[in-house]
Amino acid sequence: MFIIFSSENAELTYCLFRVSKFEKVCGNIRLKDKIGIFALLCILCMVHIVECHEISLNPDFDTHQSPYDILYILEGEEKHKLRESLSSLQFEVTQNDFTEPPYRNDYYDLKDKGDYKCVICGHNLFKSDTKYDSGSGWPSFYEPDGEVVERPDTSSNRNRTEVVCGNCGAHLGHLFKDGPEDKTGMRYCINSASLKFDKGGSE
Repeated sequence: MFIIFSSENAELTYCLFRVSKFEKVCGNIRLKDKIGIFALLCILCMVHIVECHEISLNPDFDTHQSPYDILYILEGEEKHKLRESLSSLQFEVTQNDFTEPPYRNDYYDLKDKGDYKCVICGHNLFKSDTKYDSGSGWPSFYEPDGEVVERPDTSSNRNRTEVVCGNCGAHLGHLFKDGPEDKTGMRYCINSASLKFDKGGSE
């Protein structure tokens, strides 16, 4: 996929950019539709055009931060600081509803006693006493300990129930009605990346 820009400046008549060049920036922003994505790419490409022009006039022009300055403006100071304090996976899961790989995460088979807290705000979410092996490859609980919010999720052309932190709204995972029948019958399928484990917290 390419984006082409033209300019009155003969040196910048055609600027051709692969979208993948900005994949790291665009992939970390939650945009709802193609118009938003296109608008973002236009901004980034125009920034690059200006940089090319400035470099032609001043070889010492500093360009290394410009795309992320735009990212900072779009996200806001709070989310920008949050991005810096989390791993890329933690940010994508909690802020952009990403799902981590099954069986390749920190807590799916953890059997230690303790509390599972929100990685963003530290809010109590689940206790190890309600954790069980669902065979899904993700941490699974049959009931929450703290306040979580459930809301409809129709992404990926599926009707599901999303689970978010009741305190800060961070994405946690999804709720399914295939949990232990002798308990609640519910399965809170939660991303490890959205959790912070407090060992011994339940004791």
